[in-house]
Amino acid sequence: MECFEAPAGGDPDINIHSATEGTGVEDGAIADLTETLLVNAGDATIGSKVYFTGVPAADEFLYLTTGAATDADYTAGKLFIEMMGYEA
Repeated sequence: MECFEAPAGGDPDINIHSATEGTGVEDGAIADLTETLLVNAGDATIGSKVYFTGVPAADEFLYLTTGAATDADYTAGKLFIEMMGYEA
């Protein structure tokens, strides 16, 4: 995940989780799902790059989460998330 424009308004610590359920909702706790942390990014700044620590299992859902609790809406920010894989 690469940051092209720093997040503003909301928490800049944006992480990626996968979960077996597709029922997660905005402002819902990721811990309420059967989840796995895939990217623990820390605060996103322009040019920062972080890498997946694993790959989601087949048929899992991806969720963007924040590292700290906040209900603030984002007013800016651009993240590029790239996943590549192959079939064996």
